[in-house]
Amino acid sequence: MKYLLDGYNILFRERDTNGSLESQRMRLFEKLNLLAEATHLNLIVVLDSHQQAGELERHHYHSLEIIYTDFDQTADDYIIEYVECLPLSKRNRVKVVSSDRTLMQKVRFERVEALSVPAFFKEVERKAHSLLLKNTEPHRSVQSSKKAEKCSHPDLSDKALIALFEARVKQP
Repeated sequence: MKYLLDGYNILFRERDTNGSLESQRMRLFEKLNLLAEATHLNLIVVLDSHQQAGELERHHYHSLEIIYTDFDQTADDYIIEYVECLPLSKRNRVKVVSSDRTLMQKVRFERVEALSVPAFFKEVERKAHSLLLKNTEPHRSVQSSKKAEKCSHPDLSDKALIALFEARVKQP
């Protein structure tokens, strides 16, 4: 599954206002990268070029793909173009993450799933929790595993996600 993330929409929904915009972006990239590596998700963060001269730029931040749009192109425009160019048979393999209602409406019209920012984080946290349970207690029975999922609340703090990532890195 590929996730196209409306970068600034997510950044401003997170309400992290400490430091410069660049430092806020880097913290977001670090968080998303940790989630991508821990859960094996393909995350593409799309950011507006903010009227800066230049062409479309693609970068990687570890497991993340980061796209800065062309001059005078918004992230929303890029995401819509990307979705429109997908063959119908591949549109079920892409999800767009934004809380911009207009963008979500246009994406759904193109038969691509749209997730709000909170729904995306819930989905990723469920996947991380599932992988964490799978990796930390491999000898539990299926029945007791289901019972534990109902009764316990996942520890999805940064420490837990880092532990999950470190465990994955140490595996052969």
